[in-house]
Amino acid sequence: MEVISLIKSVMGCMKTLADLIEKNIERRDSLAVGLISMKNYLQILIDIEGRFKRKQLQLAPGMQLQLQELAFDIDDFIQALWVPGPCRSFFLAAVGLDSRPRLIQLIDDFKDRIKSLIEELPKSFEPMPPPTGGTSTLASPPSSTRAPISYAREVDLVGIQGPKMEIKELLSPHVEPHRGTLSVISIVGCSGSGKTALARTLYEDDAVTKDFDYKAWVVASDHIHAGFLNKILEEVIPTSLLGRISQALQRFLNMILQVVRLSPARWSTSEAVQHFRKDKRYLVFVDDMERVTPWKDISNAFRGNVMDSRIILSTIVPSVARARSCGRPGSYMYTMKGLDKENSRRLFRTKFWQDDGYSAEDEVDLQDNDVDIITKKCDGLPMALISTAKYLRQKGPDPTIKDFKQVSQELRDCLACRETSSSEDFSAFAEMRKALVEPYENLKHGEKECLLYVSIFSHGHQTATNSLVRRLIAEGLLPRDDDVAKDQQLIVGDVRECLRKLMDHSMIEPVPIRNYTNVAKRCRVHSIMLEFTIKIAVSRNFMSLIHEDKALHSRTGKVRRLTVQSSSLVRGTTRPEGMDLSVLRSLAIFKSRILDFEECKLVRVLDLEGCTGLTKEVLDNICGLLLLRFLSLRNSDTKELPENVKELQCLETLDTRGTLVEKLPVEVIMLPRIAYLFGKFELTNVDNKNRDKVAKFLSEKRSQLHTLGGISVHETPCLEIVVDVVHHATKLKKVKVWYKEAPSSTVPATCIPEPIPGDRNLVHTGLESTLKKRSIDPDPCMDLDSVSVDFNCVPNTFLDFLKTGGTISAIKLCQGFGTLPKTAELKQVSNLKKLHLFSTGRKSDELSQLQHLHCLQYLKLAEDVDGLWNHVFHVKAGGFESLIWLCFEASKLPPIMIDEGAMTLVGSLQLLSPALRGVSGIRHMSNLREVILHRYATDDTVKGWKKFVEGHINRPYVERQQA
Repeated sequence: MEVISLIKSVMGCMKTLADLIEKNIERRDSLAVGLISMKNYLQILIDIEGRFKRKQLQLAPGMQLQLQELAFDIDDFIQALWVPGPCRSFFLAAVGLDSRPRLIQLIDDFKDRIKSLIEELPKSFEPMPPPTGGTSTLASPPSSTRAPISYAREVDLVGIQGPKMEIKELLSPHVEPHRGTLSVISIVGCSGSGKTALARTLYEDDAVTKDFDYKAWVVASDHIHAGFLNKILEEVIPTSLLGRISQALQRFLNMILQVVRLSPARWSTSEAVQHFRKDKRYLVFVDDMERVTPWKDISNAFRGNVMDSRIILSTIVPSVARARSCGRPGSYMYTMKGLDKENSRRLFRTKFWQDDGYSAEDEVDLQDNDVDIITKKCDGLPMALISTAKYLRQKGPDPTIKDFKQVSQELRDCLACRETSSSEDFSAFAEMRKALVEPYENLKHGEKECLLYVSIFSHGHQTATNSLVRRLIAEGLLPRDDDVAKDQQLIVGDVRECLRKLMDHSMIEPVPIRNYTNVAKRCRVHSIMLEFTIKIAVSRNFMSLIHEDKALHSRTGKVRRLTVQSSSLVRGTTRPEGMDLSVLRSLAIFKSRILDFEECKLVRVLDLEGCTGLTKEVLDNICGLLLLRFLSLRNSDTKELPENVKELQCLETLDTRGTLVEKLPVEVIMLPRIAYLFGKFELTNVDNKNRDKVAKFLSEKRSQLHTLGGISVHETPCLEIVVDVVHHATKLKKVKVWYKEAPSSTVPATCIPEPIPGDRNLVHTGLESTLKKRSIDPDPCMDLDSVSVDFNCVPNTFLDFLKTGGTISAIKLCQGFGTLPKTAELKQVSNLKKLHLFSTGRKSDELSQLQHLHCLQYLKLAEDVDGLWNHVFHVKAGGFESLIWLCFEASKLPPIMIDEGAMTLVGSLQLLSPALRGVSGIRHMSNLREVILHRYATDDTVKGWKKFVEGHINRPYVERQQA
């Protein structure tokens, strides 16, 4: 976070600790006085910075780094003293039992450092750079001095034909009933992805524009709101030769009028609308579209047009593209994809030899293996390939493999370096720097830190968005007001909004890209953006990186955040030279050996996903990291958690999914900060004493538990603990439970089990009744958002739960037997947004009754019993009125019939079965954007479905599901 914000945050912790010492610790007056004195000196630093900031001056980078390190050192000192817990006691193991003299000496040392910085601070300011204008949220003002834009010829472009043909097919006149409506085709992608080049080739191709009477090209960011519609009218030209001659004469007359000082007529918005002829077909290109473009005026201008006019817009902002294209029949959103390997090589070679005065005979063959050293880094981004080709060309016409490797390694410096007195010529990357640096500089503090934080992930790594949110919360990167206590849900909302903005700036990419919704389960950073963020993050000592045999860290030597990728440089007690890990706060290890955690006592965030070598000794050491907030062991070789995991009093997130961990001490449920538990484990130590402790803990409303994401229950005591948590944990929002074993007398999956008499039935229905009570509790604090239960053939009537008018918005149910509620009861459900039903033993015609859930947005139906889905899944007019995502998964899908007026909002249809059949009435799904087939669908099946949807108004794309 911004250094001043960081200092303020540390000051808040200092005040809290000082108040605690004065209140609870005898004979510690000198410590409290010392801390308050430090806080006052820090306030002087803040006041000086504020005074110079008002004079449009900013701290020099060197001073920012010094202040940042000071704040981190003080924060580490405080955290090592005080581990918040039930007793709010001091943790003095690092400094000895009688540590007052040593602590006072450390405080005096900090005060001396602060005094020294106070003296240096007034000499450490420099002028603020002028605003960059940027493209992040506001449009750049029009400039009369802006140089005319030159556009590449189509013959000079690579990989453009496929996207061009895809969009060209969308420009044909529509058939009834959509004929006469304005359609919008959005081309969206990050800077340098080729959006404008694609649009321009369409604009300049007479074969594309011949079916239109008029066409126009406008750059949205060049024009202010008031003159935008007029500018479109000025740029409109006829597509026929005769029309162009006539317009040329009209422009000649306008020039004469200007010479005699009689300006051509200008129109108001209402007058300009009248100049779009109702009986003519227009093709308008709007390049560089941003949020402030007067879209309402444009829509009104074409309201009376009945000739299937089209608008093709390009933008880096996905939300703008969705707002303009999604939900409008006949419209389309095309997301730019990176060039494949062959086209990347071709573009690189073309630009390496372009305009250098050499003949074909002079050209040296650039070997594929050498070229791929660079193309892998560029990740198919055309602008990056062009820039690196030009930069490599500066080193001579006959590059060696050493040159290729050097350019690949220098890429970060080329992207992040500003124009300085450096002897290196980075001019080839001027356009790339403009595309990356300006949007980055326009980000707010907090947004910048979140973007830099994703530098910990390796090239191409996809991370779960929810997991990233929890990590960012544990890191405490977003600016916060320490005087305002924020609810956990509000903090989560702030972090999600930050990530949403970064995705909307195309700085973080959703994976997979979904054109019909802004929901992203996973995300990644494009390789070029990653190179840029790594350089910035390392230079600011925000993070350090060890990749294979190379270490990147700041000159301070103190490593606060570290990511280790495919490296053996850090293992056991081995460290790269010059790296001090004693102050390490965050560690992520990917495909590498585990290090010794003995000296890393200040670690807050530890991600060991996919790691091996997690022995009992290593795990014991991890459980000794008393400040640990986030611990991910996901997909690692962890077999068992040690008992002392219950000592992690600061732990907020524990993730053991994909491991062999089957046991969890019940004491973990009572950790004071635990909010997110993921895995599939039984609770141990469930004796009468601990049950009483859990009951007391929950009754005092001390639980912070938000997600209970994986309890496996079998015996009565464990189930009763879960029921107690569901009933009393007021902050609980998500529950996931597995019944470990089916009863000894299991029943066929197609049958509804008979109730079991006696206490056993009470136990099994206890969870159901508790969940139902929780969902209808009138207290807003008791709202439950998500429930997932795998009954494993344990008798239940959980399908009956669908008729409750509760607060639950998501239900995932496996083998939840019973009958579906009646139509009238389903219509009364008002909150359910997401429903996944797995192996419920219901026939397909029964499941089609779910279409009466008017608020449902996501529905997945899966069945593993053959013969149940032979009946028609029939959706009638008005059915599934809110649904946007529908998935069927089975060995054989049911016949699907969709009536006109049904499922009008569905954007994604997923048909996950090796044996596919067509969907009757698919044309009625007017908002359909994609059809996803089973990952093992044959090429012929994919081609057949692409042919099948050609007649659909939106031309939805067809692809296999991702692994």
